[in-house]
Amino acid sequence: MSDQEGNLIFYTSGCYVVNAAHEIMENGDSINPGNVQQYICPSGHSPNGGGL
Repeated sequence: MSDQEGNLIFYTSGCYVVNAAHEIMENGDSINPGNVQQYICPSGHSPNGGGL
């Protein structure tokens, strides 16, 4: 997500929501509970098949 000027506000890997400083946002660490959060996210990969 970016603002009207194109500046990064936040983004997600499918595991976390991260701000423009690349820090996990408050409550942004469990957006995909269940098997994805338990098995895929800790491995450093995202549900879309890419690395974090």
